[in-house]
Amino acid sequence: NPGIKTALDQLKDLKITQCVMSNARRSSLKISADAHNFYAYMNVIWGKEDYEGRKNTSEPYFQILTKIQEEIGQYIDFDSILFFDDDADCIDAARKTGLRAVHIGNGPNQKLPEKSFHNLASTKEIPDFLEWVLHE
Repeated sequence: NPGIKTALDQLKDLKITQCVMSNARRSSLKISADAHNFYAYMNVIWGKEDYEGRKNTSEPYFQILTKIQEEIGQYIDFDSILFFDDDADCIDAARKTGLRAVHIGNGPNQKLPEKSFHNLASTKEIPDFLEWVLHE
């Protein structure tokens, strides 16, 4: 999607930890990760077999935070994490944990989240949003 590659490069240049957590099976996620070279950017790539529960509940966010902390060897506060998703229910679940959850409005479900850190109309807006939030 437009804007994603630019955003990944922005974050990598700043040495900011990045991860993917998907409802896709690991085998399907690997196809996409290989095709888009996500391994060059991501510290953690998790498919649905890597966590318990669903992304529309808060449990997986605690699990991924633990995994990220293990991977990078340091403590991270939930409120220092930007989480992007196009599913309003996942945004609402992530916000309940304290994550700064950003809704991308061009996903298949057009429902808006109850409360998000920020709403973007599409992935094209992510690079400008990152510039704003990283330099606020």
